Amino acid sequence: MASAAPSITADDQINPYMFEPPASLLESSTEDEGTTSSSGENSHSDDENRDSVSDQRGWCQCGHCVVWEGQKRREKMCCRSYPEVERKLAVGQTCITSHEGVQDNCFSRYTIESVVILLKQSLKKRWKEEFENKAEPHRTYRHVAYCNFVRWIWHTTGRKNRKILPACLVAAIRDRFPSQSYTGFKYAT
Repeated sequence: MASAAPSITADDQINPYMFEPPASLLESSTEDEGTTSSSGENSHSDDENRDSVSDQRGWCQCGHCVVWEGQKRREKMCCRSYPEVERKLAVGQTCITSHEGVQDNCFSRYTIESVVILLKQSLKKRWKEEFENKAEPHRTYRHVAYCNFVRWIWHTTGRKNRKILPACLVAAIRDRFPSQSYTGFKYAT
């Protein structure tokens, strides 16, 4: 008696490439290996490499992330990739930048000016040395807005407590408090 061959149905959902990594992962892994410049030096490290790709389909989940010139790969983080941020989002809210807490704490010039006064009072001399920049007050406002977000989400701030902020938030803060040049994220030294 001949045995019948098993039949394959559409329900089996066979995909010939289902065990292959997505092309975006393959491209990023080859980019992470670094390239050598004509002088023989490594032109970028795994942590410092910069993308010129203006496509956020691979990492933006909220639809508001922005790619800016000189953005490092590590700065390409969507607000939806942080569990702490996800917990703050209301049902149906897609991006943290539309949250009332961010609007009030990070985008309101009045809130930020109030925090600046508080910091001046508590830090006194150190404030003048580190933060007060009369030539570019928006730099101070951005710094305070970033700190307000970190304090609101992670409940702590400090010199050695650095967090990579969501690209959507950074772009929105930069839009409200613009500058000619931006520093980007730096790890504490």
